Amino acid sequence: MLKILVRVTSFGLAIFLSVLAGIYIQTTEEAFPRDAEFRASLDFSQTRLPKAQIISELDALADASGLHLAKIVADPEDFYNARSLYAFGKDATDAPRGLEWFDAGMHGELRSAHELGSANLNGPYVYSGPETAVAQLAKWFDARGSRTLSSPRSPPRCSSRRCFLPELG
Repeated sequence: MLKILVRVTSFGLAIFLSVLAGIYIQTTEEAFPRDAEFRASLDFSQTRLPKAQIISELDALADASGLHLAKIVADPEDFYNARSLYAFGKDATDAPRGLEWFDAGMHGELRSAHELGSANLNGPYVYSGPETAVAQLAKWFDARGSRTLSSPRSPPRCSSRRCFLPELG
């Protein structure tokens, strides 16, 4: 009887952990598609530059710095099940390519940022690259007056107590 209980408990635990892993993978992929290191929410409403110029400047920055930058755009007609990435720079494709998502119901395409059409530039972006490229992107945002809320994929690591116990006063 005890053997059966151990087997049933082990089976239940394995199913629970599998479901938990699936939820984790799906959530991570939704927040950081294509293994991006950072996610940023950008607001260009205070910027006086035309949309085409912003796209061209981001293309040039991505090419010059080695940054992989893409805007996440949800399909307005299938908001919950369609996410496309609009890539800047050399990551942009000539023709749309299908994206594979962990969630079986999710679909989307990798496209060039020049195909954004009427989509707003404000919204979520993901990016990866060398530290210098990330710093250049942050400077670019500041210089253009765009408001940014950025978060890394994993929290920064600290080797000192100061990260956990900041000095008061």
